[in-house]
Amino acid sequence: MREIINKLNELDELQEGYFHVESTPNFNNHLIGKDCKGNIILLLKCIEEESTINPVSSQGEYLNILYQKECKIKNKLEEKIDTFTILQLKSDNKILINTFINICEHILQELGQYPNIDNTVVILQSIKKLFSNLINRSKKTELGLWGELFLIYISKDYEYLIDSWHKNKNDTFDFNDGSYKIEVKTTTLSERKHNFSLQQLSNNMSDNVVVCSIMTSEIDLGCSIIELVKKISERISIKHKLKLDEKILEIGGNEINTFKNKFDLSTAVNSFKFYNSTNIPNIKKEAISNDLSNIKFTASLENIDSINNITVREGLLSRIQ
Repeated sequence: MREIINKLNELDELQEGYFHVESTPNFNNHLIGKDCKGNIILLLKCIEEESTINPVSSQGEYLNILYQKECKIKNKLEEKIDTFTILQLKSDNKILINTFINICEHILQELGQYPNIDNTVVILQSIKKLFSNLINRSKKTELGLWGELFLIYISKDYEYLIDSWHKNKNDTFDFNDGSYKIEVKTTTLSERKHNFSLQQLSNNMSDNVVVCSIMTSEIDLGCSIIELVKKISERISIKHKLKLDEKILEIGGNEINTFKNKFDLSTAVNSFKFYNSTNIPNIKKEAISNDLSNIKFTASLENIDSINNITVREGLLSRIQ
C-alpha cells in the first residue's frame, strides 16, 4: 500500500472531483488512493444486501467515514462511477499516515474481498474510536514518548514490551508486566536529572520498580518518533502494529501534530541505564502531610549505582538488551 501511495504522490495533478486510485494488494475489489486534495483514502466495496444496521457517516477532525457513497474514480486504465464506503484521512502528519496505512491493512484482512455492510460498520466504528483519542490532551511530551518508544526499540521482544506498555490509561508506570514495572525518564540535559512523582518512588509501591534513565540530545540528523515506529513495525505483527498505533494516538493526543523533532539515537543507546527505584533520592511519606497531594520533584541519579550489569533478570528486564 505504501508503494501505491508513493506512486500517487508523483502525480503532477489531482483532478477535481475524482478519487485517484489503485487496487489494493490481494483485494482487488477495494481501492487505495488519494482524493483531489491529496488526502489518503480507502474505498471499500461492500456487497449489495439488506443491512440490519443503519450506517451513519461521520466527519471528524482527522478522519471521515462515509458509507455507500457514489464515487468518481480514476486510474491509468479507466474512469468510472461506482459506490463505495470511504475511509478518508484528513492529515499529512507522518505518524497519522503510518497509522492509517496499518489500519487499512488490518481492515482488509478482517473484511476480506466481499464484505457486507454490517461487518464493515462494526470494524469502522472501532477505527473511529481509535482516532477519537486525538481530541484528548497529550499525556506525554514528545521527548517522553520518544523515550518510551526507544525502550521498545532496544528490547529483544518488541511485542512483549508493547503488551506491557500503558496497559491501563491511569497506570502510574510506563511498562508493567505483573512481574516488573519500568518507569522511563528521558532528558536532553547534560546531567542525569529527572522529574518524579512521589507515587512513582513511594516505598509501598517500590517492589520490582525500575527506572530507565535515557540521555539524548535534539539533532537534525537524529531519529524522530515516526522513524522509531517504522523501525519497530518491521518486526511485529499487524495486530501489534495496531496496538502500538493505538497507544501512540492515546499518549500523543492533541499534540501529535507537533511531534516532529529528532533525537540522537546513538547517544541514547550508549547512555541508557537502569536504576532500582529504592536507591533514588526521595521524600519520605511520613514527612508529608496527609493534606498534600500530587507531589513532584527532580532527583539526580549522578551518584547512584545503576543495575545494568545485573546477571539475573526476570520479566521485562529479561527482554532488554
